Amino acid sequence: QRAQVTGGREGRKERLIYLFIRKLKTLGATALVITDASSDGYLSRDGVSEYACDGVLQLHAFEREDSNYTININKMRLTKHKRGVFSFDITNKGIVVKE
Repeated sequence: QRAQVTGGREGRKERLIYLFIRKLKTLGATALVITDASSDGYLSRDGVSEYACDGVLQLHAFEREDSNYTININKMRLTKHKRGVFSFDITNKGIVVKE
């Protein structure tokens, strides 16, 4: 399982990411942890972020004239949410998710 902390330099980096996210949780703050997507089927390159975080959102931007953006809620602990891929716009009032 990739979420397990491995040995060596990579294992140290994974452990530091995990401990950092745990520390954020103890502060009681809402934080956005932004990571690069993985090309091997995991949600993040480190494989730890999506395990340690309470919520995982994937944002996609498609380069077209209408600037089509989508959001996918992969994980959201302790709350009900709609599943699926939804289009959204970025406006001067914030992000507006379309149904």
